[in-house]
Amino acid sequence: MHYWLMWFVETIVSVFMISGYIGVHNSIALRVLGTDDATKTAGLRVRSFVALFGLLIIIFCQVAAQLNVFTPVFFNLALYIFFTMLDDEQTGIIEYIVRAAVLVLFWVLNIQVAGPARIVSLALLAVAIIVFWYWRNQLTALHHLTVVMAAIIGIGFWLGQSSTTDIDVITNTVMLMLMILVTIYYWNAENHHENERHQLIEEINRDGLTGAGSMYAFHDDTIIWVPKAHKDGLSFGVIMFDIDFFKRINDHYGHSAGNSVLIGLAHLINSMLEATKFRCALYRTGGEEFNILVVNPTSGELTQLAKDILREIRMAQFTYEGQKIQVTLSMGVTMLRTEDEDFSSLYKRIDSYLYQSKHNGRNQITVEGKTVAV
Repeated sequence: MHYWLMWFVETIVSVFMISGYIGVHNSIALRVLGTDDATKTAGLRVRSFVALFGLLIIIFCQVAAQLNVFTPVFFNLALYIFFTMLDDEQTGIIEYIVRAAVLVLFWVLNIQVAGPARIVSLALLAVAIIVFWYWRNQLTALHHLTVVMAAIIGIGFWLGQSSTTDIDVITNTVMLMLMILVTIYYWNAENHHENERHQLIEEINRDGLTGAGSMYAFHDDTIIWVPKAHKDGLSFGVIMFDIDFFKRINDHYGHSAGNSVLIGLAHLINSMLEATKFRCALYRTGGEEFNILVVNPTSGELTQLAKDILREIRMAQFTYEGQKIQVTLSMGVTMLRTEDEDFSSLYKRIDSYLYQSKHNGRNQITVEGKTVAV
């Protein structure tokens, strides 16, 4: 009875310890990364710091185990950290070899048996290292295989301990498997939460009808890009337009037809933007009003893009239930100026250019206050 009570306490302690380890692990990763930088250098930096942190914990576990303080707990925590270090699909071959070499060193230092048991222990370690490398991209999704790998590592290591009985090998291995299962549950919950968060962000940042960026995304992107353009010396341009006489389309053909036109127009313009060399995005900022943000164009390139869009829309025939609908656009075009401290001054200017196009007869472009022939 005392044995099982002790095992239960040690298992609970192990679960709490890995919960703390995961929390600190994530905190270090966020602090080291600092931004949403997804470059190889940033990834290597994060993995290096996390691996260093893991190594320090392993050394601590080694010392604690040698002092016979909760030996199964600390050894299993060290094995758990090695497990997570090998089960990393982002790791390259050199990184993996280094991590595997440290695990082998740890293993050899702590194997206390000789003969067949030692051979079996080392063989199971070799199997684990090989499987982790060749199936590292699948292990995250194949939870049953992950648990099997925990069993292989646990049995292999605890077989190498001279002071352990068969029941010790089983219970200590089960403890390690439970630690891995808790981690799987944690990451599944985290992934589910993250997916929900991304879905919510996507719903907020995407116009549900056209798939263009929403007004929220437009506002957020301008807050980011205007100061960045000023700071980095980049040019920044905006094209604002809306569909001429859109109310007539809704009144004559019906609102479903109007929605069909909005969808088709957004799809056509997005296709054009994808073919350009610029970083740019289309946003629906009103009923039939759209804006395009363009990073680092010249004034001539921005004007040419607006001309190309207007020509394409003029020639396009949008179809709804067999009825062909032709539309035109009124457009305003402007570049970010040095005196534009924030986006509001630029927005007021381009809004006036759009209404200038409307006032002058629609189906035209006003660039920096001047009507441009198309």
